[in-house]
Amino acid sequence: MQVKTLNLEKPQTLPLLIEPADQGSASLSDLIEYISRERNWLDQTLLEQGGVLLRGFTIQEIDEFQDVAQALIPELKPYVEGQSPRTKVTGNVYTSTEFPA
Repeated sequence: MQVKTLNLEKPQTLPLLIEPADQGSASLSDLIEYISRERNWLDQTLLEQGGVLLRGFTIQEIDEFQDVAQALIPELKPYVEGQSPRTKVTGNVYTSTEFPA
C-alpha cells in the first residue's frame, strides 16, 4: 500500500496527514502492515511533527480501531484513574471526555 502525506496548514506542522494514495486499497490489514513496516519513521515523525492523523483507511468496527491503536502503541494501557470521566467502549478503547463542551 502506498500513502501520501501532507500538512493540513502551512507553516504549521501539526498534524501530518497520512492517507492512502489509492482510497480503494486501504484495508485494515494493509494499514497494520504499513504501521509495522514504517514504525521507526512514524515514531520519528510523531516526535518531529507533534501529531500524525491517519485518514481514509477502512476502519469500520471498534475492534478494528483497537487493532490499529495496538499496532501503533503495542504497550497500550487501560485508562485508569484519569482526570476526565470516560466510558470503556471495549478493551482499551474509551470515549473522549464526557465533560460538557
